[in-house]
Amino acid sequence: MFFRGLGSLLSYAILALGCYKAGFGIYLAMTVSDPQFAARRYLAADTTGEAINMGLTYILGAVVLGLLVQIAHGVSNWGAEYEDEE
Repeated sequence: MFFRGLGSLLSYAILALGCYKAGFGIYLAMTVSDPQFAARRYLAADTTGEAINMGLTYILGAVVLGLLVQIAHGVSNWGAEYEDEE
């Protein structure tokens, strides 16, 4: 129970970080005159493309972690249901 909640919270935090990195990378790429300098300064990446790629990777990882948490929740409920019948 504790680890499912922690995994869910972690999944949402990673999703928020990924959306921030990807969105801010796109914003910097479209509006700043020197996007490479801005990416180094604000996103800790060499280019805005790298920041967008890292953000999308974080989003994918958050989705996978969220699916694993949902599977764990379903399996724990399923196992408890069959323990009572035996």
